Order: sequence, then structure tokens, then C-alpha cells
Amino acid sequence: ALWKFKSRDSLRFRGWVPGLSKKVVTAVGFPPDSQSLVATLSDNTFLIFKCDTLALSEWSQEFTAYIPRSIKDHPQKIFQICFDPSLPFSMFLVTSTAIFHVDLEKGLPDNTKG
Repeated sequence: ALWKFKSRDSLRFRGWVPGLSKKVVTAVGFPPDSQSLVATLSDNTFLIFKCDTLALSEWSQEFTAYIPRSIKDHPQKIFQICFDPSLPFSMFLVTSTAIFHVDLEKGLPDNTKG
């Protein structure tokens, strides 16, 4: 569920985020553009949502099924998402033993469904 805070004393329900009902969210982050929300899941996949509509981004609709096995099969769960404002289309997914760099402009390196 997504809640909107108008003030310290006011809380309003905004809606449900699609695609998360049966998965555990392990990390969330807002890219530098602040127009989207990235959520990593317990299966080491990630989804990108448009904040204004709560819908999956075009990137997620096209590429989520193609996240490389090197990320999905990593034994540790992703627990942090980092962004570099000088690289607005990149993100870094952090586990306890690895850091994965994902360049969203290039799609994903492995075009084989995994």
C-alpha cells in the first residue's frame, strides 16, 4: 500500500502498488529525477514505478523479465539501491557481497529470459 503524508498530522491512502502483492520488498529508492520509485524484491528482481500513476514504468514492462541470472541467482538479497546524480539512468544494487551496476539506458546485458 502507498500512503501520502500531507502533514505531520494527516495521512491519506493513495493506492496499492501493482505487482507487489505476493513478493517481499527488500529495498526502495527514488532516482534523481524523483519521478519514479524503484523497489527491489526478495527474488532479486526490481520494479520501477511511475510515482504519479503508480503504474509500472515502460522500462519495467519491457525488461523485468530479462533481469540477468547473475543478479537473480545471487545468494544474498539486495538490501540497498544507490543512485549517482551524475548518472541519471544508472543505479547500483547492493548485497552483502556484491554491487551490481544497472544502466537503464542500455536495457539489460542478457537478452535471454532467466
